[in-house]
Amino acid sequence: NQDIFFEDIVKAGKYLNNQKLVEIFVKEAPERFKEHLDMGIKPRYVFRTSGHSYPRGVVVPGTEYQKILSKEVKACGAEIIEETLITNILTKNGHVTGAVGLDIRTGDIIVFKAKSIILATGGLMRIYPITTAPEELTGDGFIMAYQAGAELVDMEFPMFLPGVFIWPPALRGIDFPFLVSTQRELRGWVLNKYGERFMEHWDPINKECTTRDVASVAMAIEILEGRGSPHGGVFVSLKHLPDNLIDYAAEWEIWNK
Repeated sequence: NQDIFFEDIVKAGKYLNNQKLVEIFVKEAPERFKEHLDMGIKPRYVFRTSGHSYPRGVVVPGTEYQKILSKEVKACGAEIIEETLITNILTKNGHVTGAVGLDIRTGDIIVFKAKSIILATGGLMRIYPITTAPEELTGDGFIMAYQAGAELVDMEFPMFLPGVFIWPPALRGIDFPFLVSTQRELRGWVLNKYGERFMEHWDPINKECTTRDVASVAMAIEILEGRGSPHGGVFVSLKHLPDNLIDYAAEWEIWNK
C-alpha cells in the first residue's frame, strides 16, 4: 500500500522529509524493483524493519547484486574504467566540464570530459571513530561537489547503525549487536549497567525495534549520563531467550547467506 509506505517514511523522518521526494520514491519503488527482478535479481527473503508497518524489506546479498548490475552496465555499452580515484570535478562558468582522476595502478593523471556528472560516492561515515561503514566512505564526493559549487543539504542527518561491538578491541566496529537487538527473528534486550531495559522509556511499543535515530539517541544518553558499560557502551542481552532459539537463529542466518 503506497499510502502506508508514504506515512511510514514521513513519520519515521519526524515530518522533516521532503514529501515531494518521498512521494516520487513511494510511487516508483515497485517499478524499479520489478526492473531488478527482470535483470535476474533473486531476493532471499522479505522482513519487517524498524519504522515499517508491515514486512517490506527485501534482502539480496551485495555480491549477487554486483554481478548482475555489472553485466547490465556492460550490456549498455558503457566504458568502465577501474582502479581510478576521482579527485576533482572540473567546471567552467558555473557548468560541469569533466573530472580529474588518478590511475591507482600507474600513478597517471587522467582527465575526463563530460557535460554532466552523477556522483555515487557514498557517505562520509568514516569521519567518526566507530562506524559500520566501509573504509572508502570518507566524504570525497561531498568535498568535490561542494568545491564545484553544489549546495549540500541535510548534512546533520548522517546514518548510524545504533549498535556495534566496542569490546574486545578485535571486534570493535562490528555491527552484530545491532542485528540481534533489532533485526531478524532474534530479539535481544538493550540494557544499561543497572540491568534496566531503557528502550521501554523511549519507545514503549517497539522498544529495541524502534527506528535507528531513536535507538542511537537513547544509547548515547545512557552512556553520557553514566549508566553505560565499563568500556563506554551498553549491553545487549539474550538471557531471556531459550538456548534452542538462539542456536536455531545462528543456523538460519548462516543458511540464508
